Amino acid sequence: MFGGWAGNVVAAGAVVAAFGALNGWVLLQGQIPLAASKDGLFPKAFGRTTGNGTPCSA
Repeated sequence: MFGGWAGNVVAAGAVVAAFGALNGWVLLQGQIPLAASKDGLFPKAFGRTTGNGTPCSA
């Protein structure tokens, strides 16, 4: 209906959406154990943060 260019636009949109979802997933991987630790559901080791409040593993 729109020609060959429409498929390229949809594919580019899918790429942007995939990278956005990946970025969100990576950021959640540190926040979920931190929140569970603060709620007392995970061991205290998961609740460690750096000086600026971000979760750390060391």
